[in-house]
Amino acid sequence: MAPNGAVTAGFPTELKPEVKLAKTFVSTGLANVLKTLQSGKMAVVCLQNGRTTLNKQTQALAKEIAADPRLAGQAASLTMDPADRAEVDFYTQCKVPKGARKAQLLLLVPPGTVVGVFDGDTAKDAVMAKIQSACSGGSCGPSGCAPAP
Repeated sequence: MAPNGAVTAGFPTELKPEVKLAKTFVSTGLANVLKTLQSGKMAVVCLQNGRTTLNKQTQALAKEIAADPRLAGQAASLTMDPADRAEVDFYTQCKVPKGARKAQLLLLVPPGTVVGVFDGDTAKDAVMAKIQSACSGGSCGPSGCAPAP
């Protein structure tokens, strides 16, 4: 478990010698994303730092998405530094473009599906459409994405 309580690995039976225990330790940012997803919420991650543009717009977009009534309070906004070397494996896994000059928004839904990576100046409607598409026209909630009835 990470210090914030996020589960980072599990060994249901026995710990075998080939298991790389070092891989069970995760970065702080990934631990925060995992905790959000494990609580059944969508992670709306602002990837920004002092060198990226559109920081205010990205934060505003993240807050709008997290507050959208269609998500029924099931989204949480987080901020991570795209230049943080401790997060490189996580960013690579999520297909976050390297060296982006604009702040980006990374969206993940439970149990850990990447919805997409968006420039911070993307219209909210375009992001919401992608979320809806990822959820098969259904809804995102504590159990993850539910298909449309």
